[in-house]
Amino acid sequence: MIHACVVFYNDGPEMLQKSLMALKENGLNIIAVDGAFREFIEHERDLPAYSDDGCVDVARKYAHTYVPAPEGGWPYQQTKRNAYVSLIPDGEYFFVIDSDEILHPFRLGPDSLVEDSYKLMENRHNERGPVQRMNCTRVFKKYPDLVYLYQHCRIYRGNQHQPHDLETGLVSRASLNNIRAPFLLDAEGERIWFDHRCDLRPLDRKRQKQNYYRMREERKMVY
Repeated sequence: MIHACVVFYNDGPEMLQKSLMALKENGLNIIAVDGAFREFIEHERDLPAYSDDGCVDVARKYAHTYVPAPEGGWPYQQTKRNAYVSLIPDGEYFFVIDSDEILHPFRLGPDSLVEDSYKLMENRHNERGPVQRMNCTRVFKKYPDLVYLYQHCRIYRGNQHQPHDLETGLVSRASLNNIRAPFLLDAEGERIWFDHRCDLRPLDRKRQKQNYYRMREERKMVY
């Protein structure tokens, strides 16, 4: 079984519904994690720790497991991500996707999953349409010591950090001769991919994120 792990926070119920419906149609077990992390809430002020725009109702309807935000928000972004990792049984696989991404239909063949991590194709969009195609490592095999550390986009096993491990993010069988994850293929041998529809995010949510990242850049300049 592949578990689809989705994180969201006031991303718009229409957009979240499209994302979760696509995951459900592909037969994935959906784990939806709600909420903002504390630094973001403190910067924007008076924001709730949980989604209050209708996204929670959508998540409860379409996800198999819904994880609410803790009181006061998540301590860090990686803490929020580890909330779904802890729910994956060891030895099974999980698929990482954001609420503004829509997975295209696919069908996995028998014994398709044998590696520790896989890449997927990603189309990024703006208001004019597709602008960039990327390769992203998004599917991981669950190990007992698998966690997100430091950055939400990097996932590691235990303390086996090596400089070259940053190439894949996943530290499992990584070595100097094996640092590139293979592509996840469907039953027809096609690479699985999804659309990235950042233009569908609500305008107020875009503004909040832009202000937050601008603040972080300003802090870097000061220190």
